[in-house]
Amino acid sequence: MRYLSLLLLIAAPTFGQIHNRLIKMNVDFSSEAIVHQSDIRAYTDTSAIPFEFVSSSPTVSYSHEWILGNVLSISGKAGFQYMNMYYNHEHYGSPYVNLSINPALSIFYRNRFEYYIKLQVGVNYWMNQPELLPATLRRLFPEKFNVFTGFTLGGFNYYFSDKWGANLELSLWSPELCTFGISYRFFKGELPSIQEMQEL
Repeated sequence: MRYLSLLLLIAAPTFGQIHNRLIKMNVDFSSEAIVHQSDIRAYTDTSAIPFEFVSSSPTVSYSHEWILGNVLSISGKAGFQYMNMYYNHEHYGSPYVNLSINPALSIFYRNRFEYYIKLQVGVNYWMNQPELLPATLRRLFPEKFNVFTGFTLGGFNYYFSDKWGANLELSLWSPELCTFGISYRFFKGELPSIQEMQEL
């Protein structure tokens, strides 16, 4: 613990001067839509009351990432997906918003290509009407809030320039199964001088 505190104390001046940051805009292939379609299909096969999955959009998400050195980073992510469902001819919902905090570890970086893994911890807020469903069916579908933990086993960045790049993620136990989009990285603050680095 003493060594960790010492390391953070030594690194603190550089964090105060420069912050390497990354913004991502993504379109996601949703695992939530797949699960909902499957559960609704299984229900309608055995029930006379109609439950319809009418349509869904891809998930659209925004991420802001702070890079804490060469291999560690942490990001905040917000995503939205529209899903249109009807139960017994009444509008059930169910668009949702998800918010998450995601620590990541860069495994490989070379020639503008990066491979990383990431943990996802977040919450979903559903814009649905669970009171329309019978109690036996309600257990299969989310209430207004639920918490999720996911894992990105394949995260890939490729930078076309110093600023712009493309991003691809493949995840498990996450609202997004496959994510693709663009990324933009920038620095805020001033680079430390050689003399200041030597003093550290």
